[in-house]
Amino acid sequence: MNKLLAASLLILTAQSASAQFVFHDSFSPAPSPLWRNERGAWAGDGDRYFATNPSNNPPTLTSLTYQHNDFEITVDISDVSDGGIWLHIDDLALNGVLLVTGGFGSTGTGLYWHIMTNGGYSPPINQVSGLFNQGDDIRVRVVAVGDHYDAYLNGSPTPATSLTVPSPKSGYAGLYDFNSAWQSFDSVTLIFPCLADFNSDNFVNGDDYDSFASMFESADLGADLNRDGFVNGDDYDLFASHFEEGC
Repeated sequence: MNKLLAASLLILTAQSASAQFVFHDSFSPAPSPLWRNERGAWAGDGDRYFATNPSNNPPTLTSLTYQHNDFEITVDISDVSDGGIWLHIDDLALNGVLLVTGGFGSTGTGLYWHIMTNGGYSPPINQVSGLFNQGDDIRVRVVAVGDHYDAYLNGSPTPATSLTVPSPKSGYAGLYDFNSAWQSFDSVTLIFPCLADFNSDNFVNGDDYDSFASMFESADLGADLNRDGFVNGDDYDLFASHFEEGC
């Protein structure tokens, strides 16, 4: 363990922390600079966000800078056609989960999932059709807890479709657009627990560092913050980054 970094963490004064971190972007007057715009030449026109050069090879992606485990994301989509929401996509954009809205060459009327592994798609999983028409305005909320994802449509309390993966994931949330002439995104809200509040007492202080350090030193998988199956320096760096930011 880096003793100098450990000392610098402990010098920080206690900070009040919300039980959760919230990011919101209405794309007005412009998209947040936190969108990374990896593929697809994304643009905003004052109140919506879309890919100007969509593709499926490789698939269009713009992700947020926040790495997270459990989370909730709500996305407002105008003129739904063929797009979706990336979930737990990795740094190389080769592994993750994609919830597709519409799809099937701008003919789909529902939701389905892909699991991306080393850049390759799975077949559509848990497809549900007849939920909306092409060109409708919809709101999609996805809740990810552990190895399970639930997708809710238009405020319904019942998931429209769900997915369970072999093991919990960590990564980034993002957007997918395969019809720039039609579909666009109007609003995105991302919510996830405050990672640095390791003991969940709503404060970020030395108690959180001690709790994390104890698990880290014993290689307890509770310290595997990036959920890659290993407890190592990547987890320590991730905790340190959030600790220094107060959340």
